[in-house]
Amino acid sequence: MFWTSVTVNLTCFLFLAMADTDDLHVSVVLPAGGTGERFGSSTPKQFCPVLDRPIILYTIQNFHTLSYVKHIAVVVSQPYIDYMEELVESHCYNKVMVVRGAHTRHRSIYNGVKSLKSVLEPSDVVIIHDAVRLFVGESIIHEVAKAAKETGAAGVHRPLISTVIASDGCGYLEESLDRIKYRASEMPQGFIFSVILSAYEKATDDDFDFGTECLHLALKYAGTKARLVEGPTNLWKVTLRKDIYAAEGILKENEMHVQVAGCCDTELVTCLQRDLGARHLKVAVCDSQETCDLVDTNCTVYYHTQFDCDAITKYTENLIKEQKKDCHVHLRPFMDKVIVHVIMVGDVMDCCRNVREVVQGNSKCWRKKNLLVYFVLSELKTKMAVVSEMVASVIWTRDPVMHGQTYMALDL
Repeated sequence: MFWTSVTVNLTCFLFLAMADTDDLHVSVVLPAGGTGERFGSSTPKQFCPVLDRPIILYTIQNFHTLSYVKHIAVVVSQPYIDYMEELVESHCYNKVMVVRGAHTRHRSIYNGVKSLKSVLEPSDVVIIHDAVRLFVGESIIHEVAKAAKETGAAGVHRPLISTVIASDGCGYLEESLDRIKYRASEMPQGFIFSVILSAYEKATDDDFDFGTECLHLALKYAGTKARLVEGPTNLWKVTLRKDIYAAEGILKENEMHVQVAGCCDTELVTCLQRDLGARHLKVAVCDSQETCDLVDTNCTVYYHTQFDCDAITKYTENLIKEQKKDCHVHLRPFMDKVIVHVIMVGDVMDCCRNVREVVQGNSKCWRKKNLLVYFVLSELKTKMAVVSEMVASVIWTRDPVMHGQTYMALDL
């Protein structure tokens, strides 16, 4: 009776969740035409790599996987159109169209909105979101889309962190605003298509040249007062170079799920829980590669009590096969899958030579399949705490350049 009740409740929940999006037809405009002047790089920040992937791919991914998102217009400057189209094609983003940008933010967004005219109904929802706000989640996208559908316009806001002051033009304080009364306007912002299209059609050159706030255009030219939705703390955008390092750290923290496979020493599992953080480690230890959920986790520590070339090769081949079964693998630009082979042996140097032969024959193939494979060799007498620290360091660093490398965990 208990399980029947749980099943019925879960079914009802899933049905209601699906019904909640049935009436939503959402398209997205991602302005990505910035030059990265504040970022201080010759490469625009939206194309700078984080964990070996351009930032813009993370943002596209968040929208592309949602069933109610039908079209995504990515607006880029002329020099990057070909590059953007290559990214779209290589990642099989069939909802994305690449649109030529303009020399101001509003003009670029308008180009994106106009590109959707042939595929949208007036009552459909359009979400505008910065391409460099890569941590936008499904819950806030859905909330903004629903609010826009109901009121015509909606946008995310956050409390101000710093007090806003005004200068008198001579370098002296003239005014200090009460930050309790004001909010920071963030993205995403959503609109009924007819509202945002009408607002842009009526906007002046002054709006296009100096304006930045889409919600204000909807109020000023379409008479639509936006509903404000308080957003989470992770909607910040990559603006300065230091933000790249913050983004990398957050991605590693959010996207890492580790499992341990093989005949593993329970002491190693305990140490890994400490070094990785318990929430990152799938505590259930697999008895063998056949019992592992190879697709569900993106990092596997495979424990060997002796070197076995066939076992290492077979495990990796099985993982590649499992990836092919998953129809969404090609839509995952987030994280490469990581395999760390921990090999406990009596003679580390002899084992190192054997590992080298395996790597030389397979390393390039593994990398093409978005796998990062590392080897940690340890003498039998080495403390598990030392092995765990080495494994955790490899996982957290997950450097693509070091793919295929062998590390030695030794008591020094």
